[in-house]
Formats: sequence, C-alpha cells, structure tokens
Amino acid sequence: MYYFINTIFISTIAVTYVSSFSFYNHHLGREKPPMLWNIMSQNLKTVAREWFIRRAEKKGVPWRKIVEEYQDRLELIEPYKLKYENRSMEYPNYYTQAFHGYDTGNLNWQAALEAKSATLSISSLYWKNTDPVVAQEWMRNNATQSMIRYMQQYNTSSSSVHTIMDMGSSTGISTNFLYEAFPHSTILGVELSPYFLATALYDADMAPNSNILYLHANVEDVPIPDDSFDLITCQFLLHEVPYWKQINILKEAHRLLKPEGTLAILDLNPYTVKRRLQGSSFRLWAFESTEPHIFDYYNHDMRSTMYDCGFINIAQVKNDPMNVLWLGKKGGTILQSSTSLVQYNDEYWPPFLTKDKNRDSKRKNRLCPCQFL
Repeated sequence: MYYFINTIFISTIAVTYVSSFSFYNHHLGREKPPMLWNIMSQNLKTVAREWFIRRAEKKGVPWRKIVEEYQDRLELIEPYKLKYENRSMEYPNYYTQAFHGYDTGNLNWQAALEAKSATLSISSLYWKNTDPVVAQEWMRNNATQSMIRYMQQYNTSSSSVHTIMDMGSSTGISTNFLYEAFPHSTILGVELSPYFLATALYDADMAPNSNILYLHANVEDVPIPDDSFDLITCQFLLHEVPYWKQINILKEAHRLLKPEGTLAILDLNPYTVKRRLQGSSFRLWAFESTEPHIFDYYNHDMRSTMYDCGFINIAQVKNDPMNVLWLGKKGGTILQSSTSLVQYNDEYWPPFLTKDKNRDSKRKNRLCPCQFL
C-alpha cells in the first residue's frame, strides 16, 4: 500500500514538474533555480541518493568500503583543510545550494569522502560487465591521449608541456590521470571545496614523487599571473555551473594560458544527455533535481561558447558513450574546421570489450549513465 501511495505521490510531482517546465525555461542562467525547483529537489533527494548507492554496489563499486576507509582516516585529512583553506573565500550563491543529493552541495565531508565511489559508479555504467576501475581508466586515458594528439597537430609534444592547471580538480582523480599522461609536468589542481581539496592533498601526500600541487580558489578568479600554463583542463565542471559562470571560467582559462596554449574540456555530451532524458518526464525531473544547472548546459553549444571566449582551432572529440572532449587553442593560429583535426574513430572500441555489431542500437536503449550524479 505504501509503495502504491508513494508512486502516486512521485508521479503527481513529476506531472507538476512537467507543467512548470516552461516556467524554468525562462530562468536560464540564473545563479539559483526557482523556488519550485528547490522544493521538488528536496522531495527527491533522499530517494535518489539511496537508489544511486544501491545501483553502484550492484555494478561492483565497493561504495561503502571506500567511504569507510576515508572515514577511518578523517582525523588525518582534516588538518589539510585547516592548513590550506582560504578562510576569506566568498562562495558563489550557486555553489552553496543543495546538489548531488547533499544539502550543502560540495561543502561538506560526506560529499568529499564519497566522491571516489560516485566517480567509479558513473564509469561503471558506460560498458556492461566491465570492472569500474578499468572503465574509468580507459575513459580518462582516452581523454588525455586525445589531448596529446591534438597538441601534436600544432607541433607541441607532451614533453614540452611544462605547466598544467586542472580547473575544478575535485578530490584529485582527474589531476592524477593528468600526471600519468604528463609525468614531467608540474600540475596545479584548483578546487573551490576545501573538503574536496583536503582529500586531494591527503591522497597526494600518500603518493611519492608527485608533481601535483593544489590551490583553494574559485576558478573564475585564480590568483595567478597571466600566461602561466601550457594546458588547462575542465573535467566534468561546466555542467555544474550556470551558463554565465561557464563564460567567466573560460575567459579566466584564456587569461591563464600561455600564447597558443591548449584548453581541454571533458564533460557530458549535451546532445546525448538531452536525447536520453527526453524520453521520460520522470527521469528528466529526477536528473535535473540533483543537477540544477544541467538545463543551462545542454541548451548551449560549447564550441560557440569557446569561440566567443577567444579560443580557436576548436575540435570536438567523442570520448566514450556519454562524454565529449572539446579542445581549443589560445589565439595565434588560423581558424580551421574541426573535421581536419583530431577525430574519434567509432570503430576503436575499448580493448577490454568484445566488439559487438549491435552495440550502437543497444546504446540507444540504455538509460543515461549520469542519471543521478
């Protein structure tokens, strides 16, 4: 009986959401969603979070084990926050609202300690019957190899990339994969959450001979001089901010890059996400309730935004079933068509999978793997 009543309740809210969708459509670019948006998110938050954890563990992600390991070390991690946090930081309004199923977004220990599990969970859904760690490694390494190939198009070898910034470095997962691809580079991860930053710093200290540094700062305004980096990456960052904040971030990346430096953006494929979510009003509502700015994200064209922010030679590369890599240069060269640059070879399938001629049709029927990220 309870299940029946709960189903009716959720369905009623979903219908209310759909009827109010046009209202939200007029609020693109707001730093905070409308009040109705927040009310609906509260109703779904607990259900979505528990569902997400159960799904992850079913896929082979040892969610609770990983979290418990970090919880046991929390007394060792907390001093990093005390030492490296910028206590005068003024957080943007959008960053202090509830998202990802947490009341305070990324501004808490729970979100930081669960970040590794959540990231593995997303990767586990790209390919069936695949170890989540293997899937994540292939996805990340595929992105860094595309970055290297793109730069080689402009006579820039990986050994000549001396300085790298990882914008929105989270707990350091993306930053560590950059280090593997560019072991001779000095890499700076810039993160707004002091909790995520502390976790990343702790993990970095546990890894010897690492050239990784971290800074607590807002990537819209990084206290570093102009023309400082050969490569700047934004990995799974821009879909989490309002559109006009995306513009601020890209303009800051342009300022920080050296002349002809490279910008790499790895994020959700907005076209794929939108197509898969449009098939179900409830699924659309559920996803957007934990990702309040995703509507902004998939209703703008990243290539056009990059161009408007001063980037040229823009290439769009399909990285995996759900993500796209955008690449661009900071001035100094002639604009070229992206089709003449790095291209994704759809016939190149991850080596840990058996090639399946029907895989494309199967993909179309799969749920969005980032449904409750």
